[in-house]
Amino acid sequence: MVFTCLLRLIWVLNGCCFDNKVDLRRSVITPLKYYILVSQNEYLAEVYERVAETDIWQLQYFEQLNNTIVLARLNNLQILMAQIYEDIDISPNETPEESDLIA
Repeated sequence: MVFTCLLRLIWVLNGCCFDNKVDLRRSVITPLKYYILVSQNEYLAEVYERVAETDIWQLQYFEQLNNTIVLARLNNLQILMAQIYEDIDISPNETPEESDLIA
C-alpha cells in the first residue's frame, strides 16, 4: 500500500522540477495534497501538505529513522522513515563526490 501510493505520487510529479523558486500556486499539480522530498545524503524527508482549498503549503521535517510520516488526508497513511531508508547506509561523514553535484 505504501509503495503504491508513493509510486502514484512519483507518477504525478514526473517531469516536474521542484526547487525553492517553483511557484506551486501556478503549478499543473493543483489537485496534489502532498509531496515529499527525500534526501539521499542524510536522513531527511520534507513533507509539504497543501492546506485544503488554498494555495498555501505547510512544511514538516522528519530527520529520525524512528519518525512516522502520517498523511491524514490519505486515510491516515503512515510511512516510517525506516522503511524509506531500508537497506540504505548513510555514513555520518559521507560527502557527495564532486561528480554527484549538480552545477
